[in-house]
Amino acid sequence: MGGSALALGGPLSVVWGLERMGVGSFMGTLAVLERIDFLVGVTVTGGIGYVLVRRLRSG
Repeated sequence: MGGSALALGGPLSVVWGLERMGVGSFMGTLAVLERIDFLVGVTVTGGIGYVLVRRLRSG
């Protein structure tokens, strides 16, 4: 559970900090993260990466 909190909290903290400096938008980032096309793209990319790593390690 701690790893998951770090994996999500770390990047979101950086985005929050960037918003405080006037560089980015925290709410805009959250809006992108909940879009279905983004979620599908990340899932497909992660799946392809997983399969490639498994094939490379198995020989």
